[in-house]
Amino acid sequence: MKFITRNQKKAGVLIYPMKPNLTNAVLLRGRVKRTLKKKSSDFISKSRKLKTVRMSH
Repeated sequence: MKFITRNQKKAGVLIYPMKPNLTNAVLLRGRVKRTLKKKSSDFISKSRKLKTVRMSH
């Protein structure tokens, strides 16, 4: 167990063996945040492209 926890700590994952639900919630939140950031950045890049196209016309 020590070996596993050490590796996961390196990966930046905190382990609460007594609270599995809490860890799952935290992991899900992290994933959602990452996907939201990706989506927002994609949306921003798309809007910028649209603006440039409009200006060229």
